[in-house]
Parts: sequence; structure tokens; C-alpha cells
Amino acid sequence: MSVAVNLSRDGTAFPSADVRRQDFSLQNASILPINDSSAFLAIIKLLTASNPAVGLWKLPFKDKLRALRTLALLQPQAHQTIQPYQQLRYWSNVPFRHGPNDVVKYSATPLPDNAARPLQKTNPNALQDELVRHLQEDAKMSRFDFGVQFLDPDRMTYWGKHYDANFWIENASVKWNEAEAPFHTIARLSLLAKSHLQPNEAKSTYFDVTGNSTPDSTPLGSINRARWYGEVASRKARMLGQQLEQKAA
Repeated sequence: MSVAVNLSRDGTAFPSADVRRQDFSLQNASILPINDSSAFLAIIKLLTASNPAVGLWKLPFKDKLRALRTLALLQPQAHQTIQPYQQLRYWSNVPFRHGPNDVVKYSATPLPDNAARPLQKTNPNALQDELVRHLQEDAKMSRFDFGVQFLDPDRMTYWGKHYDANFWIENASVKWNEAEAPFHTIARLSLLAKSHLQPNEAKSTYFDVTGNSTPDSTPLGSINRARWYGEVASRKARMLGQQLEQKAA
């Protein structure tokens, strides 16, 4: 789930002329399997190797452990029971500033009465097709409670031990236990009926949680520091490909 919030007040950019929106990006798992930028580099080297076994063997010992840990954490997420988009819960996985002093993670929780039809398992586009059907046909649109989870090192534990704030910020694969740091609902998101974007409109849409953030909502941690370069490069490549397609047409 990705959301862009227009930061404006009476048509005037707020809080500064350079920041016109704030982006949020969440996925349907509570942690990110890739712990930090070092693990990200290790898993990319493994996945892009012509021979995965040889690629793993060539990695330094610590990178072998990072890659294997990432793959182990990925398996439960890759084999989740597939549910309709509007009935899934989503988490930011990584932390963000929340004002000058606090650090939070985000979550969007579906309301119990969000309507959906069973997915057709043989359809590779089942999630998209069911969401479009919901937007076009259902009388009541799905809603999500949007919450923030405050970093509280004094209460939060990992394997029974307390760690400083930096530990919780830098390790994206370490879960913030909701029993120790509960989510607080601050908003409700509602889907808009008939709001399905056409393919050409969707191609030009993008989200950037780093570029589209305020000083009080900037992303934090190793993964967030690394992701921006990859996301920007990916977006530029996609936009360039789109321009070439238009010229060819």
C-alpha cells in the first residue's frame, strides 16, 4: 500500500514551498527480511549471480550469513495465504521521524467489514482484478485505520533484552513488539469509488518516501538511507522506457 498526502493549506504549500506532499509505503508483513544495507548488497550479489551456489560460495563469511538469514526470513512472507488487497494489514517495516524528538513506524489496518470476493487462485492478476471490481461495483468502499507505533527503548525488548534507540532504528528485520509498543490510530483512509487509474495514468505514478517528506517525517535507518538511490534510479529507468515507447508509437 502506497499513499501520497497533499501537504497544503488553502492551496498554499505547507510547511514549505519545497515540500508539497508526504509519501507512505507499506507492505503486508510486519518486518523487512533485509536487515540493513549490508544485507541488501549481499542478497543482490547472490540473486544476480549466474550460478547461485557459486555466488553464495564467493561471498565473505559474514555476507553468507546475511544472505542466508534474509532468505530464511523471506520464506514465511513468500508463502502467506493470499487475501484480497482490501482485507490485508500493512506495515512500514522501517522507521521515520515523527516530529523533532519521536520515531515511529506506520501501519494500516483494514476494518472488519471491508467487502471482498474470494480470489481466483488460477488468475495471476487476481489481486488487481478483485480490487478494480470492488472500486467499480461495491456500494461501500473499504477503509483502513492508519496508526503510528512509537519507539520506546525503555519498554521494548529483543530476546528479553533492552537495546538503545539506534538498535531499533538500524535493524529493519527486528520486530517492534506491539504488546510493548502499541499502535495508536491517528487517521482513517477510505478508498474512493470508481477511482481505478487507467494504465497510462498508472505508469506516471510514483512514490518517494525520502524525496517527499518533511524535516519532521524523514525516513531513518540503514535500509532507508540505501533505498532512495535504488528507487530514484528505478523510477528514472521506468520513465525513460515510457518515453521511448511513446516515441516509437
